[in-house]
Amino acid sequence: MITLEQVKLFKNEYCEENQIIIHLINSNLQNYFLESILDVGCGMGDIAYACWKNKKAYLIDTNPIEKEGSVYHDKHQYIQCDFYKFYAEDVSTIFVSHTLQFIDHNLTKLTLRLQLLNPRYIIIIVNENQDFLGKLVRWVKKKYPDAHPEEPLKKDIPNYALISQLSFDTQLVCKEFSQLAEQIRYMMLIPVEDDLDLLVNWLKQNLTDPTINFKQSIDIYEKNC
Repeated sequence: MITLEQVKLFKNEYCEENQIIIHLINSNLQNYFLESILDVGCGMGDIAYACWKNKKAYLIDTNPIEKEGSVYHDKHQYIQCDFYKFYAEDVSTIFVSHTLQFIDHNLTKLTLRLQLLNPRYIIIIVNENQDFLGKLVRWVKKKYPDAHPEEPLKKDIPNYALISQLSFDTQLVCKEFSQLAEQIRYMMLIPVEDDLDLLVNWLKQNLTDPTINFKQSIDIYEKNC
């Protein structure tokens, strides 16, 4: 299970992806975020806070929400629950930012849930898994069979059309290869009991420093009329 502390460490210390995502939403994509918004796996809630000040939003996560010292808007409702146990009749946009791997184990079940919530837009942010990151994902799946790396949807969403894809670059920057291996554990859901020495050695053999440049994609689906 991913903890909120792991989320904070990755987002605040090693990767600036959320700052980039916030900028792209505010500059290019606000028209796709219709009320009410469902943020699946909201984590720290920073994207919702920065982007949807005046929009009603449900922010759900399986981790407890830290209310003390946190900031959020009056129209935002934090709910600790599983995606498959959440329901509201007024969801117009579902937002899944780097949490697809937690809900895509059964694509049929996922499709049925999306159809039940019946939003106009589904917006999914995923790693593109190209170049070095793609090589790393393939290696991790072979060497750590219980891992579950994030991957784009393997099939279409029934009754929805992919209307836009926006690609952007980001970095995962660490000081040590051991730190990088721990962040890859977080990204790819490598079980905590699995030893990372094999991964550390592989990274040292394939990288000159503990930094990975990779691409991400914002995929926007719209319900067919």
